[in-house]
Amino acid sequence: MSTVAKSEPALSLLNRSFVASCLSNLLFFFSFYLLIPVLPLYLIDELHAGKSAAGIILSSYTIAALIVRPFSGMLVDNLQRRPLYLICYFAFAAYFLGYLLAGTLFILGLVRCTHGFVFGIATTSANTLAIDTVPIGKLGRGIGIYGTMTSVAMALGPMAGLLLLSHFSFKMVFAIAFLTSMTAFLIGSTIQCATRIIPVTNRKFSFGQIFLAQSLPMAFCIFLIAFLYGVLLNYLSLFARERGIITNPGYFFCLLAVGLIMSRFIAGKMIDNGHICRTILIGKVILIASVFWFVYVPAESVFFGAALLIGFGFGLISPSYQTIFIRLAHKEQRGTANSTYLTAWDGGMGIAILLGGLLLEWTTLTNIYWFCILLLVVSMIFFALIGIPHFKRYRLS
Repeated sequence: MSTVAKSEPALSLLNRSFVASCLSNLLFFFSFYLLIPVLPLYLIDELHAGKSAAGIILSSYTIAALIVRPFSGMLVDNLQRRPLYLICYFAFAAYFLGYLLAGTLFILGLVRCTHGFVFGIATTSANTLAIDTVPIGKLGRGIGIYGTMTSVAMALGPMAGLLLLSHFSFKMVFAIAFLTSMTAFLIGSTIQCATRIIPVTNRKFSFGQIFLAQSLPMAFCIFLIAFLYGVLLNYLSLFARERGIITNPGYFFCLLAVGLIMSRFIAGKMIDNGHICRTILIGKVILIASVFWFVYVPAESVFFGAALLIGFGFGLISPSYQTIFIRLAHKEQRGTANSTYLTAWDGGMGIAILLGGLLLEWTTLTNIYWFCILLLVVSMIFFALIGIPHFKRYRLS
């Protein structure tokens, strides 16, 4: 084996390092989501960018993360995880100062793109470090709890960003994001993990260090699902304008996150009890039905009501898929497994953000959402016919 840990994680799931990982993850993603609904408005209203230019700048973040993801897994598996994690978290926080200083589309685009590179490595190292603190028998629940912190950040971040913007300025939103992410770094610095022995022979480059090949069918399914996620996160405020929604669209993210949180604990228990594939199928059925309702009925009550069900569907799907990636990999490949999982998400989201901005020049977001539903149906059929047999064949105990 190429990488060996000196000891297993503590038997208690809620050990000090895991709790610190969760709190740090909460604040990290709070700063991330704080900017999600604000940046499109900043680009269009403040910097007077066209919709296609805004789409390119917004997508550059996710595309940069997508490019670096495969190599981030190799870094996590070949370097000491804690120092890498701390360096990336500090850099992620420092980058928010760039938004405060950028005054042109070119500079902001450059900051946004390079920020995505840091985000890609930071999230891969954080996910892997957190999993290292979770007992293997409680992996599903551990991933569920850790992911719940992201969901809470999704609930609070976009809504807080829009509320701050309504009372203050864009610069204030950027400043709060910086302070929050720096606090995440400080909490993350308290995480302790066993020193890993990494033989020199492990540093020889191979394709298996940047992509978990046996997870390819699962990555394809996630890619299709992530297309919807990218459209929702980055163009919801514009969709609210298109539908004539007058209530703060930030409440959509709050309800979406409530659904995610509600389902996370259910998903974790089902996963650890051996019902991982069933959990994914149930989640996809809920997701397809709720998005159809969201698009088909142009009412404000449905706009916000569907958010709860959409979140519930995503909450069943995402921890289940991540657990599948971990169970398809050996322990020394956890960084690669996590980077492959996150690469699939970034790929779908990046394409969605880029195409969304381009398609909006000649069509509506309503039509784009119909296309998202089609992709969800394809993902469900592919998983049922190909993904499940593949997982049962290649999973590790």
